[in-house]
Amino acid sequence: MNFQTIRELCKKQAIILTVIGIWLFTLTIFVVCSQISISNSINEQTQETAQDSANRALQANILAELAQKQKQLEQQNLQVDQKNKDNLTKIQQLFLEQLRLLEEKQQAQIASEPVDINELKEQLLQLKEQFNKLKPTTEPVETPQAQPVNRTGTNKPAAAPTIPFKILGVELRASEQFLVIVPSKTPSLSHVKLLRVGDKDGNWQLQSIEGNKAIFKVNGVTRKLSIPK
Repeated sequence: MNFQTIRELCKKQAIILTVIGIWLFTLTIFVVCSQISISNSINEQTQETAQDSANRALQANILAELAQKQKQLEQQNLQVDQKNKDNLTKIQQLFLEQLRLLEEKQQAQIASEPVDINELKEQLLQLKEQFNKLKPTTEPVETPQAQPVNRTGTNKPAAAPTIPFKILGVELRASEQFLVIVPSKTPSLSHVKLLRVGDKDGNWQLQSIEGNKAIFKVNGVTRKLSIPK
């Protein structure tokens, strides 16, 4: 083996070593880059996991706060409803109390109005004297039902009911009108009778008092009787 051959072998070995060195350097760089990438991935995953945990914790806190606020609102609504019920009960009690006081006041006013018996007797005597000079007249308002036709061809008119009393006048007591009457057969002061609207004297029921007219209903027929002044 000559010197030239040895020199060529040395060059080849140098080239091979250079290539191996470059390859090792490249491999080292690749390994380092891989390690860095893996480390970054691990860090990112760790950060993502931590972020997810933080987000979950935040969501849990928000849900807990919402649940607590909802519970507080429900409690406030219950308190408001109870307060409204209490206020309504107080208003009802106050209204009933005012109504009771008003009724007592009205009853006291009615009871406190004096009734002068002597004055009433004098008025009745005057009315009786006036009535003795007058004769009550009747004015039918409603026509009685038609009587069945007699088969013989003659119709007999229905007889008007006899007025069993005489009207002496109108008496006012506690803002209420009373019709003063006396029986036609026994026109004495001891038999004087006071009728309010709705009262009856026999079959005669007083319907209303309109001015100088007393409206009665007897046997389904409405009659108007004059009230002497």
